Amino acid sequence: MTDQKQILEDGDYNAVVNGYADVYENANGVLTARFEVLIGDTVARNAFCSLTKKNGDVNDFIVKRLAKIYPNWNGDPSWFLEAENTNGAAVIATVVNEGQWSNVKEIRSPTDDGGFEKREFRSMEKKALTTKYAGKFKALIGKKEAPAISQETKGGDVPF
Repeated sequence: MTDQKQILEDGDYNAVVNGYADVYENANGVLTARFEVLIGDTVARNAFCSLTKKNGDVNDFIVKRLAKIYPNWNGDPSWFLEAENTNGAAVIATVVNEGQWSNVKEIRSPTDDGGFEKREFRSMEKKALTTKYAGKFKALIGKKEAPAISQETKGGDVPF
């Protein structure tokens, strides 16, 4: 018997997929796979994986993550409908508490580090950043030009 009400601590848990996945288009037209995962022997939670984006594009990050969990998957989303393909797959389930419920925010392969540690973040060049985004942001907030930085704040504390 599984417990749907037990509150879990936030964090990553070893889990297994229980049975097949439901694959459907949600109200926004996003192709979604719902997996039930068992955390320990008794705690069952749903994990929702968006296979596409609202605009219909493939959600590369999620599809690649599922391919790591299921190396025999051929890319056909209907493959997930068969329990013989999905049941028992080992996953890491990331749990986040929201009010009185512990939700699984993501599942990933036990060999997947989450993809965040390897990313290197670099700022865009100032001119490219301004060209691409400044007009959009200025229009949204109703600004024409950014005020010049005063001499008092140059090299010192930012006044906000």
